[in-house]
Amino acid sequence: MVNGVNVSPSLAISGTASNKTVSYHGLQSNTVYAASITVTDAFNLTATANTYFETTWSCATGAVCLGGGGLRFLRRMYYKQPTLCNSIGTPNCYFGTVGWRA
Repeated sequence: MVNGVNVSPSLAISGTASNKTVSYHGLQSNTVYAASITVTDAFNLTATANTYFETTWSCATGAVCLGGGGLRFLRRMYYKQPTLCNSIGTPNCYFGTVGWRA
């Protein structure tokens, strides 16, 4: 479920019988999302996970972007020009950092 809509038909599922990877490529920029996934195994045992996230990074070239009120991390540092990314170690990327709002 993404924002109350069943997106199961749009999921890309791969992997083995005991180790699945599930991807959804229908997210839009500058949107708030509430997502929930429920899985059931062969023994009819279920597990559910819920999350909330935003895709609201938008910075014009040359602008200072502080992520909705000044997101800070690690000794109160922040990126003036953050980049969108999905892996740890990408320059100027908040992915994988622990932070708080200033």
